[in-house]
Amino acid sequence: METYKQKSFHNSTQSTPLEKSVIEILDENKLVIEDFGYSRNYKELKRQIKNDIDNEGDEKLNKLINAIIKTDCATIKKVKSVLLYLKEKNYDVDINELKNG
Repeated sequence: METYKQKSFHNSTQSTPLEKSVIEILDENKLVIEDFGYSRNYKELKRQIKNDIDNEGDEKLNKLINAIIKTDCATIKKVKSVLLYLKEKNYDVDINELKNG
């Protein structure tokens, strides 16, 4: 059974393919996906990211993620605040606090 936050997070992150969202965020912040060693082609980018996720020490993926985290993107800020809240509360959360926050 999913909680409200899991459904909400799932819906907000799954409404657009990840690779499209990555390119849009980078474009909005005048960053170029190819500068991180990735393809602009959605299918190729999806394959590259999937392969790099399996390698936690991959510097290329770490640089891309850090660049995205540093952007001014509202969705990234929201995800970041939810993750920090969950960490702070040790996952013992008040659902109403999450809804209103």
